[in-house]
Amino acid sequence: MPIVPLLDQSGHYNNNAPEIVRGSYLKKGERHIKEDLEKRGLIFAKQPHTHSYPHCHRCETPLYYSALSSWFINIQKVKNRLIQLNEKINWQPEHLKRGRFLNIVEGAPDWNISRNRYWASPLPIWKCQKCQKTEIIGSVEDLKKRTKKSGNKYFVMRHGWAESNEKNISSSKLENSHNYPLTEKGEKQVRISAEKLAGQKIDLILHSPFERTKETAFIVAEEIGLAKENIISDKRLMEVDAGIFEGKNVADYHAHFSSALEKFNNPPPEGECLNDLKKRTGEFLYETEKKYSGKNILIVSHEYPVWMLYSSALGLNEKEAIKAREEKDDFINTGEFMELPFVPLPHDKNFTLDLHRPYIDEVELVCPDCGGEMKRTPEVLDGWFESGAMPFAEYHYPFENKEQFEKRFPGDFVAEYVAQTRTWFYYMHAIAGMLFGGVSFKNVVSTGTILAEDGSKISKSKGNYTDPMLNMNKFGADALRYYLMASPVMQSEDVCFSDSELKEIHSKIINILWNTFKFFDLYKAEYDGKTKVKESENVLDRWILSLLDNLIVEVSDGLDGYNTVKAGRPIKDFINDFSTWYVRRSRERVKGDDEKDKQSALATMREILNELAKLIAPIMPFMAEAIYKGVGSGEKESVHLEEWVKKVESGKWKVESLMEEMEEVRKIVSLGLEARAKAGIKVRQPLASLKIKSKISNLKSEEIQLLGLIKDELNIKEIIFDEKILGEVELDTKISPVLKEEGELRELVRGLQDLRKKSGLNPGQKIVLLVQAEGHAREFMEKFAEEIKKSAGLEKLEFSAVMEGGKEISTDGFLIKAKIEA
Repeated sequence: MPIVPLLDQSGHYNNNAPEIVRGSYLKKGERHIKEDLEKRGLIFAKQPHTHSYPHCHRCETPLYYSALSSWFINIQKVKNRLIQLNEKINWQPEHLKRGRFLNIVEGAPDWNISRNRYWASPLPIWKCQKCQKTEIIGSVEDLKKRTKKSGNKYFVMRHGWAESNEKNISSSKLENSHNYPLTEKGEKQVRISAEKLAGQKIDLILHSPFERTKETAFIVAEEIGLAKENIISDKRLMEVDAGIFEGKNVADYHAHFSSALEKFNNPPPEGECLNDLKKRTGEFLYETEKKYSGKNILIVSHEYPVWMLYSSALGLNEKEAIKAREEKDDFINTGEFMELPFVPLPHDKNFTLDLHRPYIDEVELVCPDCGGEMKRTPEVLDGWFESGAMPFAEYHYPFENKEQFEKRFPGDFVAEYVAQTRTWFYYMHAIAGMLFGGVSFKNVVSTGTILAEDGSKISKSKGNYTDPMLNMNKFGADALRYYLMASPVMQSEDVCFSDSELKEIHSKIINILWNTFKFFDLYKAEYDGKTKVKESENVLDRWILSLLDNLIVEVSDGLDGYNTVKAGRPIKDFINDFSTWYVRRSRERVKGDDEKDKQSALATMREILNELAKLIAPIMPFMAEAIYKGVGSGEKESVHLEEWVKKVESGKWKVESLMEEMEEVRKIVSLGLEARAKAGIKVRQPLASLKIKSKISNLKSEEIQLLGLIKDELNIKEIIFDEKILGEVELDTKISPVLKEEGELRELVRGLQDLRKKSGLNPGQKIVLLVQAEGHAREFMEKFAEEIKKSAGLEKLEFSAVMEGGKEISTDGFLIKAKIEA
């Protein structure tokens, strides 16, 4: 059944349609059809019917479907190969590989690559108007070979050395050119070139009307025996108009411009720019090509016009034209000639090569079979074809950069929204499979959609989202990057963006990590630079290094697989463990008197922070850079220039058993804290003992360091293993007078340390403390004076009966007022 289009491109019925609607707009024609059917008694019934109808997404104009012939690529021939190649690609999320994408490839129809539009890349297909043969043109060189030509051969020549050259003066006005004729030197140059031109069988000489070019043309004609009627003057070949620089030193003209590029668009006062010159010389060249055929033509002009003739002939843009004369004082020397390699090309108004419509439609080719005229098919290329060609088109392959392209192709990864599985991902895959028999990319990261917090589509008109710049100014780019890269949106799932969740990331990851670094930064100057992390005997150091090794494996595996969720989420847990367990439990080690243990703690913190900076660099680049430079142990200028992290891998401890034991410790501590809270006893109040039901614990009584952590964390004196207790743990809640005093001392020291912090003092800065205390409070402080001085960093403790100002510090047993003396 033949396809008979009834509508034209404007939606009106054409001459193929019945006479009653011919010329009518589609929707208006409906009335005529119904009237005709009623007249002929062919309508059974009529009633309104509401149905969906396509509309333009920009202007809401109703659309209609029209039968058009199109160009297709036969996908069925390569489909099996495309399915096989998909197995070589790593997809994130993985289910897309054999799910959505495989279904798309398996069900793919033949690819309609043509569109009936104006703005797009024209289909490079020409059809003979005589024998209907079709040809695909694959390059500009192919186009040149097949373009209809006049058979002319062109030579360009610059005039001989003239008086203007001798005096280095700008001579750009025709009326003044008689003042600057050829010199004797110039005439000799021209005659030497004329001898060489004698064998070229010149039919015509076209020249600039300037005196020096006219003289040159006639000398050549005389030497080669060309009749005067074959010498033609053309004003379009005149020298570039230098405007106010006429008669001045040539250097003044050049100094007027900041660069060669400026000469193309900014004319000198009262003069012309190079694009103006290029237009007139280009028009001359193309007109000459149409006017003559089978002629050998010599064009005699000036240096800049010859340069622009060359640029027009090759379709060069401004930068290409400048490059064509690089490392030359002059594009062509006086008295010299050169062959002009000219084939008519599609070009814009500046005679720059332009392969788009309407210029390409003017190109006529010659049919290789019948010699008939070939015209380009009017369709343009599907935009997805160009997008799919991106991996090689960006290198202008195969015409340039062949080695660079082959080195880089296929791409390591591509990332885009999940809907690109049926568009960009598919088309790149199809083109690579057809052209190269391989894949276009090795890995795919496919994302979901970011929605408003209520699950609706983010809309600028609704204003249902916070400006990303405001969020970045408030919480930083790293928080936003981590929030998204560790979220389901990186697994092709939709995510409801929440400012409160972003704030939580900033608080629980960014701030905690930064505060942890700042603690190390306070004491990093005390690190001896010699202590090695692998030599530490402290269980906390060994544990956090083991945890780091696990993190390195998890993040590396995640990033190697392009799974940012798998790589990102463990970072949060590690930062929490590092800060709230390791650093908090190691604070007193850093401040304490055990120098060996102190150095081990500082060395470990330094190592952890330095390696963690490398691990988080792909996700939190700014935080990573700040920590890396702050720690100062890296050898590179930037963390982003570092090698990827390697595991510590110390053989001095068993990683898995240590991790299990520390997990058990933290579990017992959690149970102990619950017991304290239930009994209403603060952690700062020491207790005599904690009983642990031995069956629930893998810890051995001889694990001194691990048990020590439990004691310190729960503030107890003794751990007892007892299978007879009812619960999993049991606290001795009896508080003796000695324990009571110890608790009050802790409360007092905590208050004094808080006073120091609010006063902005450094940890090592010694102070004089003035205290107002009476009765029991003073007796207590005098009794524990040395311990108070040591713990609170006091140089001197003084008591005063009356004090102005100061801060009140209370314990369960007394109240004092304290002030730091300057």
